[in-house]
Amino acid sequence: MLQKKMLTLNNEFTKELIFVIMRGIRETGSYKITGLGQFSIKDVPERQGRHPRTGETITFKAKKKIVFKISGVLKSAVFAEEL
Repeated sequence: MLQKKMLTLNNEFTKELIFVIMRGIRETGSYKITGLGQFSIKDVPERQGRHPRTGETITFKAKKKIVFKISGVLKSAVFAEEL
């Protein structure tokens, strides 16, 4: 029973965290969590590609995507020789 409550709590926390990040990105274009990293929007330009089966040239539309840049603190902690 305790595990189910913890799972529900974690699920609610995760949903709220994602909501806060989404709101921050929509309002300012990026959202930084100190010690973790920064989420931001990147414009991806239109590009040409090939259909793998037919070899036909196709155009991929320009789009926006969310990118995450890890903080230096977290990166050094993950790749440190001694924890």
